[in-house]
Amino acid sequence: MRTGNSRIGSNRVVERRGFGQRMGGAIGGIVIGLVLFVAAFPVIFWNESRAVRTFESLQEGQGAVISVDASSVNTANEGALVHVTGSVVVPGELSDPVFAVRASNALRLRRTVEMYQWRESSRTETRTTVGGGEERVTTYSYERVWSRNLINSDRFHNNIDHVNPSAMPYDDTTVDQPDALLGAFALNTRQIQAFTNFERTHVGAEELTASGVDGLRAHDGQFYRGENPTSPQIGDARIRFEIVPANQASVVAAQVGSGFAPFVTSNRNQLEFIRPGVATADEIFEDAIATNRLLTWGLRFAAYLMLIIGLSLVLKPLAIASDILPFLGRIVRGGLGLVSFAVVTPLFLLAVAIAWVAARPVLGISLLVLVGVASTGAFILLRKRAAAQA
Repeated sequence: MRTGNSRIGSNRVVERRGFGQRMGGAIGGIVIGLVLFVAAFPVIFWNESRAVRTFESLQEGQGAVISVDASSVNTANEGALVHVTGSVVVPGELSDPVFAVRASNALRLRRTVEMYQWRESSRTETRTTVGGGEERVTTYSYERVWSRNLINSDRFHNNIDHVNPSAMPYDDTTVDQPDALLGAFALNTRQIQAFTNFERTHVGAEELTASGVDGLRAHDGQFYRGENPTSPQIGDARIRFEIVPANQASVVAAQVGSGFAPFVTSNRNQLEFIRPGVATADEIFEDAIATNRLLTWGLRFAAYLMLIIGLSLVLKPLAIASDILPFLGRIVRGGLGLVSFAVVTPLFLLAVAIAWVAARPVLGISLLVLVGVASTGAFILLRKRAAAQA
């Protein structure tokens, strides 16, 4: 029985490149490295500025928000940042346009289509040869998987034995309520689409008969296209349905009329939070602050990687030149890695410190001091390494 992923077959390809080819590619990569290295600094400055603005706007919102009763709209709160918690009421049921699957008391109805297809993966091992050449051994493997996206088998290394259909049998689609009520407050389509807490809804023979679509069968709470659901073949498809139930919800936004709109803070940021379930205003803002912190560190890490990769590409010709003797190449690569770390880390901290000086002088100056200490330590480390090699 085969109901999940199935790995079948592999191909092995050996590619050899001479010293000249490798050096030519590395010299071309210098331009890419310089672009990455230079582009990292605008990313750093923008990210730090964004983080400060977002944090300030969240603090302002947390101090200004007022919790109001969902059962009535108080015109005295017009334009104010309000926190509302209540039950969501929808005007009618939703229906899938193709399969006529219906959902009552639902904000959203989503159809997801998966097709059983071939997927190619590759693994490459690289070995440096005497004289600065390179031997790359790439192993291509193929497995059968369920995928929501069409996998183009024309690009496979072996596209003779592993062929996928050229199109998905049906498209994914989502049907949303045009409007809904949170107590006495109206929710528009954009706000309804902010709810992403989808839950599986099961369909069976009754829904399949009502849909009038041929070539399908009901299996495991979904529709299936194929001969045998317990032994899928390439091209088989399964169609499942999910809904966002109209239950309790919490909103923090500006009260505009009888509905909601983004609240504009003093630094021109916009605040609008919509989430399922019951949540206090403080819980919503604390979650937003945590999300901002996570995003800030993620972008910092991305910018740091841009600096490391960019400098590594610039220095790569030196590593390739040393590969004429493979053992020497390994030593030089290790040294270049240390140099990249010693150069990039102080520059990264310096850029972050400069970005913070204007917004947070104490923190910015502290970072500048840290940069000085890190630079001094890196200089001493490099001198010791150079002395040891000598």
